[in-house]
Amino acid sequence: MLVLSHRGDRAGGTIPENTLEAFAHALTRGADGIETDVRVTADGRAVLHHDRLLPDGTPLSCVRFDDLARHASHAVPLLDDALSRFDVIWNLEIKTPAAATATIDAVKRWGESRRLLVTSFRHDVIAQVTAAAPVDCGLLIVHRPIEIDSMLSAWRAQPRVRTIIWDFEFVDPLLLSHAAEHGWRSFVYGMHTPGEHRLCEQWGAAGVITDHLDMVWPT
Repeated sequence: MLVLSHRGDRAGGTIPENTLEAFAHALTRGADGIETDVRVTADGRAVLHHDRLLPDGTPLSCVRFDDLARHASHAVPLLDDALSRFDVIWNLEIKTPAAATATIDAVKRWGESRRLLVTSFRHDVIAQVTAAAPVDCGLLIVHRPIEIDSMLSAWRAQPRVRTIIWDFEFVDPLLLSHAAEHGWRSFVYGMHTPGEHRLCEQWGAAGVITDHLDMVWPT
């Protein structure tokens, strides 16, 4: 089972999330890769930041990159800088349609030398990415569908879209098994105990996206 560090490892809150330092710390602890969030600045730069608003209340999309660290109170990395620094599995979550073009451009630059998985809660954005770049993509899901077949069949013509990322709150082994039977792999996020991490492995998840690396390999 692959282990991706969710926004990097914060070292007990001493390192800001989605920073080069957080990514490096996660990798020293044994993570296979990094999950991170892509947004775009006012001047069109793809940056790694989760929240729509910066700590001072300013929308990130209204701030130029050169002014971003002042508003965020820490250095916010460019997507290209992170990809150039670390040759690991990268799960790039596109947070907003405005970030799709910049992410596609980065994927075209790095797709042959990096292991990339592009995901989003905006499935229309995933359709845009698959139409523009040869990269593996995944669907973020935060609900338990009544039936899964229609959701999967909608992507039959897109063979690069074969990953689902489920919220642990809504997933179960039957759902993961059904997805696997249709050729889809599943990742799970939102686990908060060692037992929940072990369940993901027992259920056959391809990987977890976790804030708790210590719970994956408890001492």
